[in-house]
Amino acid sequence: MEQHYRGKNEENIDSLKSIEVFNNKLFLNDGMDSSFEYKNISFERCTFSKISFKDVKMKNIEYRHCVFIGCYFKNTVFNKIDFNNSIFIKCYFNNMNIIDTSFFYTEWEDTFIKFEEIVDSLPKIHNYRARLCRTMAINCLNDGNVQEYKKYFFEVKRASEEKYKEIILRRKPYYKREYDLYDSFKHIFKLIFSKLNGLVWGYGEKIQNIFFSSGFIIIVFSLVYLFNPQISSLKSNNYVSALYVSMCNFLTISPDIVFTDFYFKYLTTLECFFGIAFMGFFIAALFRNVNSR
Repeated sequence: MEQHYRGKNEENIDSLKSIEVFNNKLFLNDGMDSSFEYKNISFERCTFSKISFKDVKMKNIEYRHCVFIGCYFKNTVFNKIDFNNSIFIKCYFNNMNIIDTSFFYTEWEDTFIKFEEIVDSLPKIHNYRARLCRTMAINCLNDGNVQEYKKYFFEVKRASEEKYKEIILRRKPYYKREYDLYDSFKHIFKLIFSKLNGLVWGYGEKIQNIFFSSGFIIIVFSLVYLFNPQISSLKSNNYVSALYVSMCNFLTISPDIVFTDFYFKYLTTLECFFGIAFMGFFIAALFRNVNSR
């Protein structure tokens, strides 16, 4: 932490009303004037420590390689602000209004902004978008804010899948230069696996998806079992019997009806495999949701 203060000259916060360029300055234990609109200011390698930005309006300001330590942001308006390569450490953000603001390659320690407040200003480049959201997700989780953690977590997955699509399509010069056809082919499977991962169990964050996926598999197998002679020959309750057999197989319980046809024996084994796999998904997701909270 000391390195953020070393070599910087302390500056009065009121000087922001008359001076437009600041280099290697330290602003300490003060508050900005909420009745004044700060605009057209450039900060380079400055440190803001325990500064209140409450109810402050800022426009067209550059914070290049700046550090914010223990600062307070509430009802603050960021309008065309450049925070590129800045660091936020143990800052508080609430009810922010963020417009056309850049957070490219920023670092966040024990700090996060609500997803809805920053979503329009997240980096457009997939890698940096995923990087920022991953950091925010961890900070939300450490703070105990599970709802915001999930929003950032799923945004990381969306950004990763968007990157896979760009690699597959290779429409932009960068992707044509850095990835060949083999990479495109390989990322097709990565994209499919990621989509299935989200569909089956929500990347481990949506336990309800496991129940929906399990029910879907049970129904599909029950429809296939209707073609088995031992089921189709029943005088009544054909589908109910097929559904019962499917549920037993999925839960690895021996049903009253045991298929003698080899084709259906293999199907039964396959459904048992799915049942065991989904039981593993359920336990892993339950442990993930309980243990990480």
